[in-house]
Amino acid sequence: KLLSSSTGASVSLAEFLQLLKEKRVCVIDVREHAELKKDGEIPSCVSVPIWELSKALVMDPYLFEHRYKARMPGKQVRIAFTCLAGIRGKTAMETACSLGYRYVSIYKGGWKEWAQQQKKRMINSLNKN
Repeated sequence: KLLSSSTGASVSLAEFLQLLKEKRVCVIDVREHAELKKDGEIPSCVSVPIWELSKALVMDPYLFEHRYKARMPGKQVRIAFTCLAGIRGKTAMETACSLGYRYVSIYKGGWKEWAQQQKKRMINSLNKN
């Protein structure tokens, strides 16, 4: 079900966490570099600012790897886009679809939901000790 069509799909936090755990997805964060430095990053995400995405997804794979420090996803690879709260992620998903990527998705909760969840986990962990 997840990431199975070119029309795109939305994944919940639970689905997103499972995909990350199983390493079944390339996660691309389309926030600006300054936002990543200021707010933080979701582990194992590839950072490609939204304004670079359409060029990044068609560049030579070697250049992609050199610029973004990650392997370029092929058109048959599952990709989940994320941003701060879902708006740019939706644009990124549409861009990828228009470039022929078939297995695309958006984690709409984005950094905001991720950070809140991590904070809750930390508090729960402290309360257990």
